[in-house]
Amino acid sequence: MQVGPYIYEAGTDEADIKGADTIAADVWGSEVASTEPETGEFAVAEVAALRQQYDAQLAERDDRIVDLEVEIKALTAEIEQLKAEAPDPAPAAPADYSSLDLDALKAEIDGRNEGRPDGDRISKRGSVETLVAALIADDEAQG
Repeated sequence: MQVGPYIYEAGTDEADIKGADTIAADVWGSEVASTEPETGEFAVAEVAALRQQYDAQLAERDDRIVDLEVEIKALTAEIEQLKAEAPDPAPAAPADYSSLDLDALKAEIDGRNEGRPDGDRISKRGSVETLVAALIADDEAQG
């Protein structure tokens, strides 16, 4: 059955059609104030206006999301570029050399002595305590 611009299911009677241009306020709960407090119903035009406002807010939100995604991509690219340009950090030395045994201390000293001139090399002679002190002194000298 067609009434005006609306098409209704078969079996729809005129009583159903009569209320089709309004929506009951109880559908909206207390969030929307009724313009017709005595009937408790909203006109379809009012609901359409609210829908347009809602759609506009959603469109603004979607635009903001797109803008933020572009900004995130730009910042991510900048971070990756800075990482690529940054010098590689020196490997961290063990905080507690005293927990290493004599062979591990000598291996650490050998690694540090590679490429150093003879006068700047760390001596591997002495006790564990002497080697620990030499490594700590080298750490402080390196900065």
